[in-house]
Amino acid sequence: MSVENEIFRHLSTSTSLTDNYSSKRIWPVTFPPNKLEKYPAIVYTRISGVRQNTLSGYSSQENPHFQIDCYATTYDAIKAMSTIVLRLMDAATAFHAYCISDYDIYEDEPDVFRSIMDFSVWYRT
Repeated sequence: MSVENEIFRHLSTSTSLTDNYSSKRIWPVTFPPNKLEKYPAIVYTRISGVRQNTLSGYSSQENPHFQIDCYATTYDAIKAMSTIVLRLMDAATAFHAYCISDYDIYEDEPDVFRSIMDFSVWYRT
């Protein structure tokens, strides 16, 4: 299983997230086309990847960086959602994730708030 699949599985099966937000609103890289009611939503993207090597070769350990974006129509909603995502990523057992930066923005078009979190993720393949 890939680290992307593990992140999706971890977020989409967590009751602390799915009790408040549908697991059908968590997507890789971008929103699917023609989604009319897509907020609140989470989008995760692999930004970069580093495969760990030793003198013997590939060590089967990766340290990719992921960006996880939370979208909602209110600022309070993205803060609540991003807090849950931060706690979930910190508690993951199939991988280890460390938040290295986070910030919030407002996008005029399509009139939505966005919380952007960057994670350093350690994963053994």
